[in-house]
Amino acid sequence: MQRDIIQGEMSPDDIRTSGMYDVGNSTTMPFNYGGLLVFNTKTLTIQTGVDLQGKTICIRVSWNNGPWSSWNNFTFNQQSI
Repeated sequence: MQRDIIQGEMSPDDIRTSGMYDVGNSTTMPFNYGGLLVFNTKTLTIQTGVDLQGKTICIRVSWNNGPWSSWNNFTFNQQSI
């Protein structure tokens, strides 16, 4: 399900509803443009972000609506296959 666009100073900390979010000109995400996937099981909330170029994937979790973990970043080198 498509959700709001995360832009400017809109904080991903407040986003706990499952869905797909666009990231556009964000100052609060680990990257400025891309997408955010949110999965909420009521006990565990997972946020997975992908930058516009698909080179960086960021993930963090929150248990029982508690504080968020730090973002864990995975960066990939693009190679022709």
